[in-house]
Formats: sequence, structure tokens, C-alpha cells
Amino acid sequence: MKRLGKMSNAVSSQNRQEPELLSHAEKKVTSDLAELAAVRDFVRHVCDASVLDEEATNLLELALTETTSNIIRHAYNGRTDGRIEISADTYADRVVMKLYHWGVEFHPEPQQLPMLDKGREGGYGLYIIEHSVDKVMYLRGKDGRNCIVLAKYRNDGQKKQNRRKFSQGAIVMELKVEKVGDVSVVKLPGRSLEASNVEEFKRDILPILNESGQVVLDIGNLDFVDSSGLGAFLSCLRILNARGGDLKIAGMTKAVRALFEVVRMHRICESFETVDEAVKAFE
Repeated sequence: MKRLGKMSNAVSSQNRQEPELLSHAEKKVTSDLAELAAVRDFVRHVCDASVLDEEATNLLELALTETTSNIIRHAYNGRTDGRIEISADTYADRVVMKLYHWGVEFHPEPQQLPMLDKGREGGYGLYIIEHSVDKVMYLRGKDGRNCIVLAKYRNDGQKKQNRRKFSQGAIVMELKVEKVGDVSVVKLPGRSLEASNVEEFKRDILPILNESGQVVLDIGNLDFVDSSGLGAFLSCLRILNARGGDLKIAGMTKAVRALFEVVRMHRICESFETVDEAVKAFE
């Protein structure tokens, strides 16, 4: 497999200082939000043979998806024909992902914990990236390429677990609604809620929010939610609260819970293990 070219002396010197490289993989995608599922597949493929446990893999997947989404929306300003090249290096103690792009260079400042604002649907991605991995670097090579480096280290004493497989293309949202008394239980059948399908979700959920003041989102099928999906949940909460209603979330998987814990979503939105528990919370 052909390796990506050298970035700069600074980058290559870092590579020379790395411990023994166990494996190397590469992925090329275009700057299209529809490629995010393929990016997550790539993370899963790399981490299956790595030292990272399920929790660390979930967080690395989240960070890489957020970073790719930022490149698409900001570095390429929404263009769908931009080049993004991703490399993954596995070592005995870490996995290092490098994303190369030829779009607008950006060097964000360190992020503080954002205030979860029910009227704000975006702006959480950079914080999520910084707090999902152990190291983030923004570099620029002499050849004009930009490079974003994400490193995730193994936890001492961790046990490797069976990891979920992810091989889903763009998800079509077909929301299923069940009335339990005055509560509308909305089941999300897709496997992901992220930048590529979040607008469809917000469109389809709006009539339900307008008809019911008490809503439970059953997200037990969701293996992945990014900052766009988080913003959609906040939008649902804002709409309901404005009319004196409320939102509960049920069936959260470990992968989705990782995102909620990073941004402390529990401070403004209750979550429950089961739909029955969420419905009873409205009593």
C-alpha cells in the first residue's frame, strides 16, 4: 500500500521518535458528508487489531468523525470534491490517526467545556475532539497539505472486548411512534445520527414535537451520534420546553453514552435504561 508523502521536517522527526510500528493503513475519501460512515468503518477496521478497548475505540471513532466533518464543512466550505486522506498507525500503546487535506488551514484554540444551550445546536465539535483523544495536533507541510493528528492511548490493565461492527451507508430515517398515555415514544431505527442525516431527522421529528408535549426518544438502535446529532437532541428539548413539555432519552448504548458524558448532557436531559422507565418519569 502506498504511503502518504512527508509533511515537513517537524512531522518526519516525530515519526522517527515513535516506537515500533505494528501496522499501517490508509483511507481516501472525498469531502462529502455521505463519506462519514466509511470513515467510521475505517476506524473500526483499524482498532479491531489494535490495543484499544471498546471505550477507547468509541472515543477515537467519535473524534475522527468530528474532525472529518469539520474538514468538510470548514476547510472545504461544503465542497464535495475535496481530497481527504487518512492514515492510521498502530503501536503497542496507541493508535495514531492523521488526516490530510488541501482546504483552508485552521488552528483552533483550546476549548472550554461548552454551556449546553437549548437554543444552540452547534459549536460542540472541537471540545468533543479534544476530550475524546489524548493528543490533537494541527500541522501544515511545505507541500501545502494540512495535517490533523489524533492519538489515542491504551488504558493500563484494560481488557479487549468484542467490538461492534459498523458497515452502514447513509441512513434513511423512518421514525416509529407509539402513544403510551400522553407520552409519545419515538423509536429511531437507524444505526447513526450524524451530519449526513441529521437534517432529515429534524424534519421528520418536528410534527411529532408539535403534537406532543411529552416525548421519549428510544435510541437503543443507535451505535453512533456526533455533535450534529447532539445538537438535534438539544433542538428537540428546546422546542418541547418552549411549550411546557419535556424530553427523555431511553436505551442509550455505551458508544452514545461516551458522547453524553464528554459534554455532560445529563445536566439538562434525563436518560433512562429502558423506555418504560422513561415513560414512568413523566408521571
